[in-house]
Amino acid sequence: MKRRPPPSVDPGFVEFVAARSAALFRTAVLIVGDRHVAEDLVQGALERAYRHWDRVAGMEAPEAYVRRILANLATDHHRRRGRGPVTMSVTTTT
Repeated sequence: MKRRPPPSVDPGFVEFVAARSAALFRTAVLIVGDRHVAEDLVQGALERAYRHWDRVAGMEAPEAYVRRILANLATDHHRRRGRGPVTMSVTTTT
């Protein structure tokens, strides 16, 4: 059985991931509050962005588009888990 060579990756996408993946990860952690889930969400968002990278790269703000994908994936994750929005409780000391 012959093996196919791996597909080449667009250098623009590689540059985008190198430059912006840490910021996307921080955003994901803030949204979901779990580092492991955040890693999965960033990976999923980058995967979806890469599928249409020719179009995404030509946008005025590709990072904003990828952040929107990230937010949508986080919403989907919460729906699948059956969780509602996280409520914050504030305690005051007197």
